[in-house]
Amino acid sequence: MKYIITEEQLRSLSEQKIPRSLRRRLTEDNLRKHVEMAIEDEGDDFCEIYDDGFEFADEVISNAVESFLQDEENVSDLDFNIDNEIDYMLKDVIKEMFSEEIFDRYVEVCGNEWMS
Repeated sequence: MKYIITEEQLRSLSEQKIPRSLRRRLTEDNLRKHVEMAIEDEGDDFCEIYDDGFEFADEVISNAVESFLQDEENVSDLDFNIDNEIDYMLKDVIKEMFSEEIFDRYVEVCGNEWMS
């Protein structure tokens, strides 16, 4: 499966300010691993915690990005603005690639009545 990313995302990925080791780890399989871990970390009682699937998806995506970046030791050395750019870009990429799967998990556990 191929994913279309914006020119801004492509530019961010290819710029030298993003460590090469981070760019190498930006694979679908690696991102999927972090998304699945973030979903598992939520447990099965997230229907009571989140008001709707959108809130759940935002939390899962944020946790997946945090997990991905924690695996990258060089990110902690980046300045604050670059780190924010990477965070924003990763959230966008994960939303594009995995939002449907995240919502499916929410509906699977909570049912359609929980979707606002």
